[in-house]
Amino acid sequence: MYNVNDNIVSSEATIKQAIESIDRSLAKVALVVDGSGRLIGTVTDGDVRRGLLRGIGVDAPATTIMNRSPRIATTKD
Repeated sequence: MYNVNDNIVSSEATIKQAIESIDRSLAKVALVVDGSGRLIGTVTDGDVRRGLLRGIGVDAPATTIMNRSPRIATTKD
């Protein structure tokens, strides 16, 4: 059974933690949330690759490579 919580990482998470979330989730995306649980961005394997190519290490915050304007859908869509 799919558990969306496997995709969620906090805004304080490192890139390594986002990679671990991507690896264990079926959707293959990490959802970065703020302290209130609101979505502030997403991290995909492509974001990780581009960050590594720019010299950003896996111990850097995931917020440095996240997509800050993800496309979202509501339950009404």
